[in-house]
Amino acid sequence: RVFFSLREERERRRELDGAAADDDGTDAPDAEEDDGFGGLFGGPSAPETLPDVAREVADEILARAPALCRTAHADAARVLLDYAADPPAAVDALLDGRLWTDAHRVSLQTRQPASRVTDRAAECAPELAEEALSRAAEFVAGNLRYAAVVP
Repeated sequence: RVFFSLREERERRRELDGAAADDDGTDAPDAEEDDGFGGLFGGPSAPETLPDVAREVADEILARAPALCRTAHADAARVLLDYAADPPAAVDALLDGRLWTDAHRVSLQTRQPASRVTDRAAECAPELAEEALSRAAEFVAGNLRYAAVVP
């Protein structure tokens, strides 16, 4: 039998644990009793607050994404804004993904100091310039190889 009531589950657990039967005879779990469903029905192991869960989800999105995946950083920022109500963390997620325009927009909309965005962009500027030069050199080398093959 796949479906069972909460009362049946409690009774089964009590039999396994050797605990006494429920005193009041109701299907509702007692206040000090774990409901067996991670607190979804009000037991002592109640789930974390929505902002905490949202932060964990955002961290999980970023952890599973490849490095500098812009969509993952944008998704994490959206979760942080909508569910965690944490604009500074959302701006940081956008800055980590190098989404400068989005980070600037969110910082202005949420009345965060825009200087965070410009300071972070200035910190990354030398690295980005070096990356651009590296890609330009790869492009030139690729064009030379292509020119050698195609007359």
